[in-house]
Amino acid sequence: MFPRSLLAALLCAALAAPALAASYKPGDRQFAFIQGHDPVGFERAVKTGADLIKAGDAKQFRVYLIGRAVLMAIPGVPTVVQKGIIKTLRTTPGLKLVACKETVDAIVKLAHQRPPLLPNTIVETCKDQRQKLESQGWQLAIGF
Repeated sequence: MFPRSLLAALLCAALAAPALAASYKPGDRQFAFIQGHDPVGFERAVKTGADLIKAGDAKQFRVYLIGRAVLMAIPGVPTVVQKGIIKTLRTTPGLKLVACKETVDAIVKLAHQRPPLLPNTIVETCKDQRQKLESQGWQLAIGF
């Protein structure tokens, strides 16, 4: 039998944890991480997210750009895939790019200005992001 203090702690943790909205079921919120300058992986992640949302298998999909991958979210950086991705980002609600704040801050420090980013791109701290997302009910997309 479990000690009462352990059961009480588990109950408190369950009550204090952020509850998922009733409208979300497992798999409704998915994410992928892209590290390094990988245009093919970037395009694959965005298309996978758009396909999952359009098929109804997910309601939200986030592509986290870590390190040099942030460069792919800057319009005009030589990337063949950006033209198709811009249209996909604008026409797919629920699909977001997340540029890591640490990398964007380093770019700002070097360039003395904040770079423009693709549509539907937000900037967030990426430290321990995977654990935060999983604790909030997000799932890592298959293949990423």
